[in-house]
Amino acid sequence: MWNLKSLPSNRTLITLITSCLLVLTTFLGWWLSRSYNEQKRLLAAETSQPFFRSVNILQDSLVMKRLIRPLEESMREKTAHKKLRIHVFPREDSKGPDTIISLGSRGRVFIASREPRFRRPFPPDYQPDEETGELHRPMRSHLFSRILPSLMGRASQDSIRDSIKIRDLQQQFRRELDSSKINVGTRIVRLQAPAHRSLDSLHTASYQAGLPPRDFYVAYLTDYQGVIFKRLLPQILFSVFLLGLTSGAFLLVFKSLEQQQQLTQLKNDFISNVSHELKTPISTVSVAIEALSSFDALKDPHRTKEYLAISQMELNRLNLLVDHVLRTALFDQKQQIYQFEEINLSSLIEEILHSLKFQFEKHQAQVDFHPSGSNFRVTADRIHLTNVIYNLIDNALKYSNNQPRVTLHLEDQGEQLGEQLVVRIQDEGIGIPPQYQQQVFEKFFRVPTGNIHNVKGHGLGLNYVHQVMGAHGGTVTLHSEPGQGSTFVLYFKR
Repeated sequence: MWNLKSLPSNRTLITLITSCLLVLTTFLGWWLSRSYNEQKRLLAAETSQPFFRSVNILQDSLVMKRLIRPLEESMREKTAHKKLRIHVFPREDSKGPDTIISLGSRGRVFIASREPRFRRPFPPDYQPDEETGELHRPMRSHLFSRILPSLMGRASQDSIRDSIKIRDLQQQFRRELDSSKINVGTRIVRLQAPAHRSLDSLHTASYQAGLPPRDFYVAYLTDYQGVIFKRLLPQILFSVFLLGLTSGAFLLVFKSLEQQQQLTQLKNDFISNVSHELKTPISTVSVAIEALSSFDALKDPHRTKEYLAISQMELNRLNLLVDHVLRTALFDQKQQIYQFEEINLSSLIEEILHSLKFQFEKHQAQVDFHPSGSNFRVTADRIHLTNVIYNLIDNALKYSNNQPRVTLHLEDQGEQLGEQLVVRIQDEGIGIPPQYQQQVFEKFFRVPTGNIHNVKGHGLGLNYVHQVMGAHGGTVTLHSEPGQGSTFVLYFKR
């Protein structure tokens, strides 16, 4: 989670990122809404074609039942011909009605009309024979459906008036939709005028049918949302992917900037601490040299020896600090060289404790060492391992209150736990808060204490311990409670 309080300088960046995400989300929402409406329009167009075919099929059936068959029966009675032969011709004159229908002998029906569909050349859907004008049988129902019903309607012949049954049209439309693999619900209604488009409903185009064709039929679509969402699935997935990718990219950028800010703060703390520690030995040596040169201290061998010892001790401190920094740089460049040899870890710890005797006396510290086992030999680099144990003991002294108490345990766990040697360095100092226990092994990190100079350090010691233990194939862990002290555990594999 982004911590706005700890990053007040990044509020502008957070505002820009949030604004970009809101704009992107708005655009994707608009795009998906537009795509949804477009799919609704396409679905209405797709279902209009099957509905048109359904209306035509039932209209042709109605025309066949009410017009063609009665007319054929009447012609058979008069001419003894079983087939009705229809001839169409265009009219060029402008006098009289637009369409004239006349009955001829041998089952012939002659239609002369000024309507555009009967003008030569004939449209593809009404192609009669060019010489005789006879209309082919598959087109008869279309002719009667478009021309004759209106003529009969104007003639007020109530015997031929009829309409398409909603139930029959519903069943035919369902078959057409199933053959087109369009899975939506439908509701067909009969209207006196064409249906108007509405945002609240989705319907097909309106088609006129019946005898005479006065009624309008329209199919309203229901339960179509699933079909549309299925078609929009690629767009939805792409929108989610794009929004997630953009959010992830912004998050990575923000986290990177946050880490850079933290590193900058750590660097500043490191420079402040190192400058403080460099200044102390340099000042001490300067004072000692000034005393030797200005106050005739050379005439007093005891005082001269004392001043030289102080200078040597401060120079050793300075050398140790520089050595820490250089070792860290070598670790970063993967250039650290180890000289592994077989070492008795118990003897090495005793040597380190003996070398720190005067430091223990200075702090009035009580230090105990408890080895447990018989085989304390391990393959390691003596110098680096010495520095590791020294750093941990030095931290135990620095971060303890008056009269520190430090306990070292060396355990030979034998074959039961994988031939491990375990070193525990325990103190009763101030402890480390839980939220910082994972960070203490990071480079330059120091636990905040309100005043970064109250305990001298530069944030490299525990990072050095962690890297050395990793190079030896071992691990280091920390167990600590604030006010109770800390325990660092080193695990060595043999």
